[in-house]
Amino acid sequence: MPSANTRDLTPEEARARLEEVLEVYRAAWDASASLLDHLRGRIRHSLSLVPGTRIAVVEDEQTSQLHSMLFGHAYHPSSWWPRQVQGALETAGLADWTRDAFEVVEVATAPWARGRGFARALLEHLHATMPQTTSLLSTGPDNPARALYRRCGYVELLPNFRYEVTGSPAVVLGYRRA
Repeated sequence: MPSANTRDLTPEEARARLEEVLEVYRAAWDASASLLDHLRGRIRHSLSLVPGTRIAVVEDEQTSQLHSMLFGHAYHPSSWWPRQVQGALETAGLADWTRDAFEVVEVATAPWARGRGFARALLEHLHATMPQTTSLLSTGPDNPARALYRRCGYVELLPNFRYEVTGSPAVVLGYRRA
């Protein structure tokens, strides 16, 4: 089995390799062209304007082919996802999770690379290197990744959350560094 390297891309590398990062996401989630365009714009915006933006990858050490990706940034109450979850976290008495948090926006592993621990490696890399004390993310209630998140130390903060705009169900999870 080839060796893999887990690391953060520099902002310059992230810009140069954006289409490779998006291809991992497309392959992982069978993402539509419109969703990829949205994510492309969001990543470009974040790399330029959002403090603490990170794109971490798992790549083949010999070929540099990307197998897995993680995109996120410091939690900013004024951005879209925090505006969706902040009130529910406050109502549940969990606002302290947002005070010094990293928001995991996307995690994806290409189908050819699944089952090799790459998503876990990305989350462990994030937890070992993030300056924040907590990490927050959401997933669908039926997503098998919930089990992975729990194995990586995440707890379910809002297991029955619904997005205000779409009504879509989600589970909001948080990781707190010891």
